[in-house]
Amino acid sequence: MYQSAGRLSTMNKPERTLVCIVCPLGCQVHAFRAGEELIMEGHQCPKGAEYISLELTNPVRMLTTTISVAGEPPQRLAVRTTGPIPKEYLLPAMEMVKKINVKPPVKRGQVIVQNLFNTKIDVVASCDI
Repeated sequence: MYQSAGRLSTMNKPERTLVCIVCPLGCQVHAFRAGEELIMEGHQCPKGAEYISLELTNPVRMLTTTISVAGEPPQRLAVRTTGPIPKEYLLPAMEMVKKINVKPPVKRGQVIVQNLFNTKIDVVASCDI
């Protein structure tokens, strides 16, 4: 059993069962609070415990999407974040990014949005266009 003293800000239920996605085993991990401690049962490795702990205390996600490219015919440019952003920023980030229209040429890795929501994470082009 793994115990973590991390904050439980997103764990608003007294207990949860999640599937770990770190490796192919797909362990079902049962997590619950014991005072301020997070108790986890069912994971088979430390990586799973770390993943579940972060998922319950500070969930983050990579953002991958497309944006408009000016010109004819209309095109889309694949973009992504340079790192994971807090999960609660995903929808606002999508709303912001869908309004962007770039003009070619754009090079792979070119910054489209710098320091997204003050996270120190950029949105960059995933390919050349």
